[in-house]
Amino acid sequence: MLAVAGSADFKPVPLQVERGGKTLTTSLTPVGKPMEKFAMLGSKPGAILYEPLPRLYNPLKAAARGLKRTWLWLGRVYNNLLQLSKGEVSTEALGGPVLIVSASLAIAAHGIGTFLDFWGILSVCIAVFNFLPIPPFDGGHVLFVLIEKIKGGPISVKVRTWIWGAGWAAVGVLFILIMWQDIARLMT
Repeated sequence: MLAVAGSADFKPVPLQVERGGKTLTTSLTPVGKPMEKFAMLGSKPGAILYEPLPRLYNPLKAAARGLKRTWLWLGRVYNNLLQLSKGEVSTEALGGPVLIVSASLAIAAHGIGTFLDFWGILSVCIAVFNFLPIPPFDGGHVLFVLIEKIKGGPISVKVRTWIWGAGWAAVGVLFILIMWQDIARLMT
């Protein structure tokens, strides 16, 4: 399926395939599927590319689009985390509070609806991070409850304190590194 914004009027494309000494000739007709516009970081880290969504006046249509975009962004955030863990996406694409503020200022120029849409996307990102099974996030609490359920008893206070301390330290280091990267991005 070819995802293309715009018209769905595509012409057949000839295709030749050589297999086992034989040449097969066929044609493929691309199918157009409208893409929803979204915010993303560009090829240059920190370059904000954002197109405003069309305004909806029908509350039911707006709610439906909100639900659709929430699910869309949930998938994108999990996919991006997976790509980061595999090294398929550079850590230069990450942004923290400084990038969020600068992006918010740029996006606010498109109007209140687009601004609120952007903050909705950020809320989805925060929700995903909060549910990661890493202390001190809420997902860390869930992980401990599951471990205690499987173990059949509570985890010792000493082990729990050490794990939570390591989790807070890791979050602190990550915060500092991302802030450093944000500030360095502004300086260049």
